[in-house]
Amino acid sequence: MEQESMDFMLGKEREFAPLIHELENILQDEVKNRLISEHHYQQLFHSANDAIFLLSAKNFTILRANLSAHTLLGIDNIYRLDFLQFLQQNDQETFRAHLHALCAQDVQKFTFPCSIRAQNHALVPVEISAHLFKFSEERNIYLSIRDISMQVTLQKERDYSRALLQQQSKMASMGEMVAMIAHQWRQPLNVLMLEASNLRELWHEDCLHEDEFEQYIDSFQRQLAFMNQTISDFQKFFSPSKKKESFHLRALIESVCKLVEPFFVLRSNIQVRITEEQNGEASSLFGYANELKQVFLVLIQNARDAIMQKGEHFAGEILIHIAQRGAQWHISVEDNGGGIPPNALPQIFEPYFTTKGERGTGIGLTTARMIVEQSFGGSISVRNGARGACFELILQGEQE
Repeated sequence: MEQESMDFMLGKEREFAPLIHELENILQDEVKNRLISEHHYQQLFHSANDAIFLLSAKNFTILRANLSAHTLLGIDNIYRLDFLQFLQQNDQETFRAHLHALCAQDVQKFTFPCSIRAQNHALVPVEISAHLFKFSEERNIYLSIRDISMQVTLQKERDYSRALLQQQSKMASMGEMVAMIAHQWRQPLNVLMLEASNLRELWHEDCLHEDEFEQYIDSFQRQLAFMNQTISDFQKFFSPSKKKESFHLRALIESVCKLVEPFFVLRSNIQVRITEEQNGEASSLFGYANELKQVFLVLIQNARDAIMQKGEHFAGEILIHIAQRGAQWHISVEDNGGGIPPNALPQIFEPYFTTKGERGTGIGLTTARMIVEQSFGGSISVRNGARGACFELILQGEQE
């Protein structure tokens, strides 16, 4: 009986042997595939250019990190270290709050720009992308950290180039501004000299009454106040300012026209007319007022130069129209100076391109476009109208 049982078992074993062998092969293949997958995963994980950290969702300690992460921090063994210690003090609480929101699933992922402090105490500007995932029923946080040192450096260089172009543009206008100041001062200086001479004569003739003396003093003070205000206006225009403020667009353009008006009267017969659509909406704009003044100074001076080529007695006209449409301001600056040569239109905003020969610097319109696009999120374009060039600006409104 026992022999029969053993024979039966041996028979069954022989019967299932192919199946068992097949299962063993499947298992071996599965183990092999998993090892290959793990090998590929390790390769991808450690060959990534971005630093990758896996954090515990419980206490934000580091569970795993790739080679780029070790290189970023300059530390060999970072297992179980608190990741937050590598952030600057003022960023730690904010980043912790973002992680708690992620763990609570209030957000699915977030991006956080900051600086990482490496072991050598060097600060590295980075951008951290984070999201939550489950691994073996455990919740973990996946961090991908990108070194943005190059982008920060390039942005600083762009900001420097932008500031340099703006200052060059202002300096290019300085000579004309000095001439404007001289013209503004000529009349009050003449008045002061004449009244000072009259005052001396009255004093020598001993017929200077107290009320006359007070009148002369009042006149002196008015003329000097006018001269002081002139200097203040020009000084304010040329002083660098990165402070945003609320301003009325028409008033800003009128202040620029007031600056250049004496030069127009002195050297040319040009009228500037400003019109504004009234649609009942608030017409104040928030932004860098001083920079926008520079834009309109460039446009008005370019229009004046084009008109002056028509001759001294040509009746020049510059038309500036303002319209507010929703959160945008549309401004056109049009002259009757004959327009821009068609072959020059595509290059008109390029740096150092000028149609004025040696008289031009080629930085005014480049600076104007830079200010409109970067400081006001808008656009500037040019076309030739029926009588001359027409520059069209679109400025984006911003909440104060």
